[in-house]
Amino acid sequence: FSTIAKRLLDNNLFPKDSAYIEQDLITSPARQDVIQLFIGIDTGFLIPRTMEFKATKYGVQRISVNFKESDKITRLRVDPSHYPCVALFKRFEVNGVDVRQKINGNNIDIIENLFYFWCDNPRLYYSSKEPIISLECEMIIDKGTFASTFYNMSLLARDKTLITNAEKEKLLLDTKEKIKLEKMVSEQKNELLLNIGETAKLKALIKTLQDNISHLNNANSALIEKNLQLKEQLLRSTEKINKVLSSTSWKITKPLRTAMDFLKKIIGVRFQKNNGNGKSR
Repeated sequence: FSTIAKRLLDNNLFPKDSAYIEQDLITSPARQDVIQLFIGIDTGFLIPRTMEFKATKYGVQRISVNFKESDKITRLRVDPSHYPCVALFKRFEVNGVDVRQKINGNNIDIIENLFYFWCDNPRLYYSSKEPIISLECEMIIDKGTFASTFYNMSLLARDKTLITNAEKEKLLLDTKEKIKLEKMVSEQKNELLLNIGETAKLKALIKTLQDNISHLNNANSALIEKNLQLKEQLLRSTEKINKVLSSTSWKITKPLRTAMDFLKKIIGVRFQKNNGNGKSR
């Protein structure tokens, strides 16, 4: 539908060379076709005040009507034809406001403001909470080959959309299987999220351990460096001591050191004896 309707719009809507003939789909008795406007209040339409406008063969059909606010008109009904037709509403303004998106009726909305009426006596309705003071309507109507094409396409589309009971059951089973699969996917997703959470915790723990290992390695390197320095100091001290012990002066003074050590022992013994005697007294 939308492809053909768009083609109509792209080709200046309804070409003037299109046939204006009533097809076999028309079931009402042949009569002068008119556009009818029914006006009404909250309780219903005022049949005596129905207005009729002569339908032109080509071009734009126009309706321009003004009402008194005291009439309290709140409902409108537009019958674009007595027969099935295709209608493009270029303008439908109530009180100066475009209300094309708010009208409805016994039609199939093709695209935007293009409507296909597949039955006799097509109707469009509009209602308002506020009093209707003015109506400005412009539309292009076709009851010929385009209307027949849309009618045949609507029948074909309706036939294609019929579903047998077996197909419905299959569709139901497929839906159940889809629900099961969706549930399974949801459970697996939740499990995956849990695994991702555990993985994140493990990664954080591993990073902490790696940081600790790095800190310990740095500390160990510092200790190794300090140990090497102490070894070097010990080596230098040992060399110095060996030099002193192997020197000539150290060898010459050995008897003197021996005598001094002997004297220290004697003095130490006497000192201990004196301290002992003092305590006994």
